[in-house]
Amino acid sequence: MKNNRFKILSTILILCIFYSCNKEKEFTKIIYNYYGGFDGPVYHLLINNNKNFTLNRELIYKDGTTIFDFDYDSTKIGYFKGKISEEQMLEVKYALSKISKKDYQYNNTESVTDIPHLDLTIFTENDTIIFETLNATEHFENDILKGLNKICETNKVVRIKPVIIK
Repeated sequence: MKNNRFKILSTILILCIFYSCNKEKEFTKIIYNYYGGFDGPVYHLLINNNKNFTLNRELIYKDGTTIFDFDYDSTKIGYFKGKISEEQMLEVKYALSKISKKDYQYNNTESVTDIPHLDLTIFTENDTIIFETLNATEHFENDILKGLNKICETNKVVRIKPVIIK
């Protein structure tokens, strides 16, 4: 009798551990700030767990121009709102489960210049996880940054605040 109880409790414990390890990371909101280096864009993105987001884009140059032209694309600069797709939401949750693992390496300690600076803050019900780096690893770029930048670059947004470029 005791042996059966032990087997049942052991099985339940193993299933609970397996479930918690494979569970997607749930968040209440994500704040992503991307400063694109000498000639890159600047993004400030907030994603809520209901798939709605707000976005502030700065320093977006017109296609085919350089920073020395000082030719900004006013249609892409400013404050916007939008909603990410279900597929994008699943990608974000999967990425969060990858980067939230203990000992995940997101910061490349090699010294470089003129690279993007970014910070990513993930708010959950129980804690806050902060990633800040001047030199992201290739894994971090591929695991989450490319997806967040894709959201920042989307044209499926509605302007919520006008911008004046002088």
